[in-house]
Amino acid sequence: MPVLEEVRWRVALARGMTGLWELNPRIEMVHYSAPWKARLGFPRIDMPDSTSSWRSRVHLDDYEAMLRRLRLHLDGYTATYEAQFRLRAGPNDRYIAVQSRGRVLERDARGDPLRMVGTMVSLSTALGAPLADSPPRVGSRCEAAPSLGLPASTLADGTLEQVADLLDLAVRHTE
Repeated sequence: MPVLEEVRWRVALARGMTGLWELNPRIEMVHYSAPWKARLGFPRIDMPDSTSSWRSRVHLDDYEAMLRRLRLHLDGYTATYEAQFRLRAGPNDRYIAVQSRGRVLERDARGDPLRMVGTMVSLSTALGAPLADSPPRVGSRCEAAPSLGLPASTLADGTLEQVADLLDLAVRHTE
């Protein structure tokens, strides 16, 4: 793994700018990196959580699309999982826009998923920044910020482009 990419990955994780997650679909438990959970104001930052506790934080207007994309990947119909949605976070439980990407790393003999890893990154310019009421459009990454009511400058630092790199690094790191 190139040194610069690994440094970028570790800094993003340590500062809570990007969350790394690991999902065990069989027992419906997910573990997020502690700095990410702390940044979002979640309790029990060092403990895995049930998937239902995380799904309950997804905005109702975004829930079905997010779950459909996850199910398509878990069932093997797509090579990767990618979804943009609003998530309740912070001390006031305000919604922030996030992008989550992942992929199944391990399946059993029947093809059922055993282990999935991924990343989640905030698309909001500031944690807890208010968002437009419209749900996110699923489309190109460049359309994401304007469709969520965020300024185009959100994409200026290349954060979304780095999400794919971070996911690849996370997968390589956990294999």
